Amino acid sequence: MNTVKIEFTSQTFVIEEALLVLYNFPAVGLFPSQMVKGGTTEVALDRPREICGVLADSKVRRHDGRVFLAPIEFKHEITPAELTSGLAVIDMNAYKELVIRLHDAAQRPLANAIISLILNPLCHGGKSRSTC
Repeated sequence: MNTVKIEFTSQTFVIEEALLVLYNFPAVGLFPSQMVKGGTTEVALDRPREICGVLADSKVRRHDGRVFLAPIEFKHEITPAELTSGLAVIDMNAYKELVIRLHDAAQRPLANAIISLILNPLCHGGKSRSTC
């Protein structure tokens, strides 16, 4: 077993904390759900492999200071070099923020009624949509 530090990085936002949940590992397997703090977490892996999952209950801080909660899907292939070095960096710069502003029946904006989502282009309209 190798311990690999996983860093989620972006030029536009920071993941302050989140619950990491993987889709492609058995519930009682190697990789139970765990917390991500400051954009990083450590996991034990037995071999190079693809990890695909969601950062649930993600507290995200944009570089303009705004903080919001948003689930974030991701997919990353842990390479032999990453397994050996003990560091995997998941570049989230291609991810896009979708902001939905809510309005009342008269089309007036509702105060503090904004829904923010972070979308992975590979999972939402990209070539590999079926794998996320």
